[in-house]
Amino acid sequence: MSERKEIDPLTLSLIEGRLSSQNQELGYRLFRQCFSFPTAHIRDIGTALFDKQERTVTIGNWMPVHTAGSDVCLKGMLDWIGRDNIHPDDFIVANDPFIVRFGHAPDWSFVRPIFYEGELVFYHFMRTHQYDSGGAYQGCLLSPHL
Repeated sequence: MSERKEIDPLTLSLIEGRLSSQNQELGYRLFRQCFSFPTAHIRDIGTALFDKQERTVTIGNWMPVHTAGSDVCLKGMLDWIGRDNIHPDDFIVANDPFIVRFGHAPDWSFVRPIFYEGELVFYHFMRTHQYDSGGAYQGCLLSPHL
């Protein structure tokens, strides 16, 4: 997998379209299955696909505030869990603003590492807003204590 090969523009365009489509489908799946009002009705969702060097490959056409900060969130979550601790079938979830370095506690971030033949190739990132994530007050927007 580490061998570099030349790729023609048509093939590159097809691959980019496929990756972009799969990333967008992740958001649609969340949208269709979620009971949270902001997610189900406002589409308060962000999706992105990153390569193993944490560079953006594609982002979904959802809420810009979630996709714009997805690279910051991914780096924060990987710093928190440790890049050496990433394994196949892992699913990383965080809503602590000090870990994800972006947003507030009702914003939940999810990272799914994608492996091919035992080697990490991508990170799939998703973020959505949940009304009540715990805390002293409903929605914990005003709570200094989480």
